[in-house]
Amino acid sequence: MFHQALIILFLFRSTSTSDVLMLTPFGGTSHKIIFSSLATGLGQNGHNVTLVSVFKPPRTEPNVNEIVIPAIEDLNRQLQQIHIRIGKEGYTYSASKHLASVSEQLCDAFYQTKIMKTWLESRRFDSIIIDAVVGECLFPVAALLTSSVVVMNTAALFPWISDPTNCPTPYSFIPNMFYSLPPKMTFWQRLENTITYEKIKFLTDWIVYPLVEKTIRKHFPGTKTVLEALADANLVLVNADSVVSITRPDMPFIKNVAGIHLSPTAEPLSEDLAKYVESAGDSGVILFSLGSIFDGVMTKEQVSLFLTAFSKLKYQFIWKYKEELESVPKNVKILKWLPQQDLLANPKVKVFITHAGLLSLQEAFYHQVPTVTLLVFADQHHNSAYLAYKNASVPLNWDNLNVDNIVAAITRAAEDKTLRENVKKMSKMSRNVQISPIKEAVYWVEYVMRHQGAPHLQSTAKQLNYFQYFLLDVFLFLIIAAISCSKGIYCVLKIIRKLKK
Repeated sequence: MFHQALIILFLFRSTSTSDVLMLTPFGGTSHKIIFSSLATGLGQNGHNVTLVSVFKPPRTEPNVNEIVIPAIEDLNRQLQQIHIRIGKEGYTYSASKHLASVSEQLCDAFYQTKIMKTWLESRRFDSIIIDAVVGECLFPVAALLTSSVVVMNTAALFPWISDPTNCPTPYSFIPNMFYSLPPKMTFWQRLENTITYEKIKFLTDWIVYPLVEKTIRKHFPGTKTVLEALADANLVLVNADSVVSITRPDMPFIKNVAGIHLSPTAEPLSEDLAKYVESAGDSGVILFSLGSIFDGVMTKEQVSLFLTAFSKLKYQFIWKYKEELESVPKNVKILKWLPQQDLLANPKVKVFITHAGLLSLQEAFYHQVPTVTLLVFADQHHNSAYLAYKNASVPLNWDNLNVDNIVAAITRAAEDKTLRENVKKMSKMSRNVQISPIKEAVYWVEYVMRHQGAPHLQSTAKQLNYFQYFLLDVFLFLIIAAISCSKGIYCVLKIIRKLKK
């Protein structure tokens, strides 16, 4: 009886209600989708969740309180435009200065809401989950409000997260996600990879972070630096796996929860949309969506190329586009919004033309739909290159886009048996998990809260400096020792020769 009471007490404590704060005030729609999924999962487990973003919730969820900050929507749009610019130009000095300026303004605007200051005066949280994108503004202050800081990394592990948390990122086989390098790199590609990694690290640490830290200290004097706060993060949830993303070494506090937003059951389509999909017959439907923010990157000429290409094919097309279009072919349906996961789950959908955003790719592969990728920025470079390397997707390029290329790419994705079989294999692998991604994410957030930040998951690597971490001091000692021994042996031999004479 006593043992039963102890078990009941343990279960009660392990699932007791906690206060969780989730911060994604600078993230786009895709980031909000991931945060909403995790918030719902935590709420269903009885935790009180406060979610801060710039998006109004479509519905209320049990135990989830959403705070919307519309005052920084314009700055958020500027941030998205910078990301598009970096996608075109690369992470240049000029782009990093622009990013630093907007990040500073976003940080200042957020702290001017006084939300964090009010909480510091009256409230503490059992855990704070922070968006890894522009999260540098939030980590130093979050450490004042909780002993459990969780990073929500919405794509494959970002270099500005892996580096300060001391998670190994060998440049020899981990391509920089902002460049279209294959997993198996030549010497010159490895050289390029090393230079781009170090360039991004230098520009981030010396251009972006100092400006943001200045703003943080204006509102909260005496806080840690961004790198110090990141090094103290207790858990990193990564929306990636070794199926759709490249395999990489991880530390115990890094947890891959790819597909956290995926829904195993599809909702019924609206009557009008269902009728259109069914009218496609055996030819099937091609879905075209460039995500939530990229419609504006297309010129009228590019729109015309797609409409012309679509008119030459036997398929029905559903295209998510925000603006009204003229001269639309009969086999094309334009929608300002569409239920993407529900459509991808429909067996009539043959191909998905996508910007190679990781959430969209995860949805496509989960439902065994081949993709044609047309990347715009950020990790989409890496996503597109990796899947093309695996012969599981067909890449298109904005620079040489024409009707023939579009038609050829769609035809190959729809009809290439090897490619479609590769997609099916990857889908089976990504589905073959012991526990659903959302349950795993919730478990590890609760685990870190239960164990006061779970310091045992951390590596002692954070206590080492650069020379110690890469064993440069050891190699230097060995070189000096080898030279000294060689010189000693040489001197002894020289003396022996003299004695013989």
